[in-house]
Amino acid sequence: MATAYAKLSQQQQALELFTQALAIRREVADAPNAEARSLDYIGAVHYTMGNVALALKYHLQALEILQAYNHTASSELFFFDLAAIERLLQNLVLVYQQFGLHEQGAKCYQKALEIVKTFGDRATEEAIRNYLAHTQGNREQKTGKSKYSLWI
Repeated sequence: MATAYAKLSQQQQALELFTQALAIRREVADAPNAEARSLDYIGAVHYTMGNVALALKYHLQALEILQAYNHTASSELFFFDLAAIERLLQNLVLVYQQFGLHEQGAKCYQKALEIVKTFGDRATEEAIRNYLAHTQGNREQKTGKSKYSLWI
């Protein structure tokens, strides 16, 4: 439901539902990757609403959980978690761009590229390579909002 609100540009409603989902996941001690997904979604909504600092906070919390979880998770959940980390890294790139932290964004995309290669997702791999080529060619140029959209 929250994702539907986000896609309909009803960000406040989406934020409320994602926040409720996070609270429930924490209360019932849901899997850490589910908690991280909620944090990532909350960060994406904050980004869309222009709250870039809050977006960064939530995305980094999600990344921390996923990275810690991957060190202890069973191999059967490994690929799902890699996909979640890839999506999260791409969301972080957008936030870093808003702060003018293009090198950190490029590092995130490099990590995402490694993950995408694991899945053989050629279209996403090509999009990331194009982004990296573009940013390397324009490091000195300050850019506005990215043409890439957040992954919700």
